[in-house]
Amino acid sequence: KRLMALALALGAGCRNCILAQTKNALDNGATKEEILETLSVVVGMRGTTGVAESLRVIQLLDELGEL
Repeated sequence: KRLMALALALGAGCRNCILAQTKNALDNGATKEEILETLSVVVGMRGTTGVAESLRVIQLLDELGEL
């Protein structure tokens, strides 16, 4: 459910929602691979706007040492 919420947050472009849902997904056991797969779906559906928003997740994963 958290990965779906992350995808919706990315689609909406809500920065705080994206960060919160990424953290919630990790806290609930989502793997880095699952999060990256979610990003790939968003990019496939939203194109360059999906890429721009997905970079927030990549940066957070890097800051948390998850990459």
